[in-house]
Amino acid sequence: DKDIDVGTHDHNSEDDSECSSVGSESSVEEEELEYRSFEEEEKQLCDIFPYVDLQIIQKCLHRSSGNIDLAASIIMENPATKHMDPPAGKSNKKVVVLNYKDFPHPIPKRVGAEKDSNNISQKFREFGYDVVIHKNLTALRTEDVLKSLQNDTSMESLILIILSHGVNKYCFYTHQGGIMDLDKIRKKFTDSACPQLRGKPKIFLSNFCRGDEVELQTDSSALLEVPHHMVTIHASLEKIKVLRHPRRGTLFISNLCKVLYKGQDLQETYNKLYEEMKKEGGTTPMMEVFAPFPKFRF
Repeated sequence: DKDIDVGTHDHNSEDDSECSSVGSESSVEEEELEYRSFEEEEKQLCDIFPYVDLQIIQKCLHRSSGNIDLAASIIMENPATKHMDPPAGKSNKKVVVLNYKDFPHPIPKRVGAEKDSNNISQKFREFGYDVVIHKNLTALRTEDVLKSLQNDTSMESLILIILSHGVNKYCFYTHQGGIMDLDKIRKKFTDSACPQLRGKPKIFLSNFCRGDEVELQTDSSALLEVPHHMVTIHASLEKIKVLRHPRRGTLFISNLCKVLYKGQDLQETYNKLYEEMKKEGGTTPMMEVFAPFPKFRF
């Protein structure tokens, strides 16, 4: 299922910036050349592990001969980096964006996706959040990001924003056509799976189609661990397509950034978002809460 473009397509939009890559200053010329040959892998690992020193990333890529999966495993298992705190000046309030724009044929490009990343980054950095933007990750790269978040002991709160095409009410596409399940992602942040965030607010914002129907303007297992202190705000009700403008980005994110202000209560945010979406003829946002409701202000 694809979200609906609500404007003229603009294929000249530039993607939001990724982590920049800095060349290694290795004393051995041959090693420097080898590190540079892994430039694309280096960028991806910088995105996944924003607090890990670049030279460590380069050494892990060198050890793994450029195999990004193996390099990511080496980084995560290294005691020096496994629970690395953010550098001085970085906030412990984290916003992580998973923005998927490009997909294999026949899944269409999400034109305007970069506008959402820009809006989120600008708004939440105004509030003092550490904002990390990931774009066009494969399912494996996305799993690496989630594992890194599970191991982060420094977070006071987590806001995870997912922007993609939807498969069904909880599943969405990743960059190379892989499919991920929001429900499974949320289970990675239950108290037992992620004790670092026990009792802390975990906010999930999803913008992907949850079905094929267009909104008109008028199960669980017995042995399942129930999440706590967790809220998810979806851009639409189940089975409903979401709306995206090629220049403004999605109506969900543009209106969210419009109504947000620093110190705003989560329930108030949802109510204002609902009102604004209705004003613009957008979809009805849906909120899921796993009690107790987090005492959370942006």
